[in-house]
Amino acid sequence: MNRRSILQTVLTGFLSASMLSYAAEKNLKSLIVFYSRSGHTESLAKSLAELTGAETIRIECTHPYPADYDATIERFKAERAANALPAICPIEKDVNSYDVIYIGSPTWGGHLCYPIQRFLQDTKLRGKTLMLFTSHGGSGEASTLDDLQRLAPGNQHRNIAFYGSGFGAPKQFKHWLSI
Repeated sequence: MNRRSILQTVLTGFLSASMLSYAAEKNLKSLIVFYSRSGHTESLAKSLAELTGAETIRIECTHPYPADYDATIERFKAERAANALPAICPIEKDVNSYDVIYIGSPTWGGHLCYPIQRFLQDTKLRGKTLMLFTSHGGSGEASTLDDLQRLAPGNQHRNIAFYGSGFGAPKQFKHWLSI
């Protein structure tokens, strides 16, 4: 993790203003929205749900990405070259009725995965606290927070990044939520 990432993680923690207890004290409605192709981000979402009691929504593409990693990379590259985000299945909940939304995404090519970008583009969240958690294979947060700020302006943004499936995630989430 580079110095910028460490500093942002520390500052993000301080800015979270004890989000777990704050949300409980203020009786804020919380929701976890995530996309997971390999299961890593889903594992993180489940850990976070156990800690927060928040409901979860898994984003699904109308045309799912292949199970094969290399085939997924090829599709991602083609979508990136065409500047095309995939269609996602309709969400049955009114996401805008929640106060705190935890958004889980794998990091693809240094950015939020395209299904999450589509969700943010389509949902038009405003006036929310958006808590971004990402899984990555070594890139750290890369440009994921920048993506969130670009796709969901007018919200409070906080983030944390996990390597792989996030070994030790519950402890890190508790720290992230309680500082």
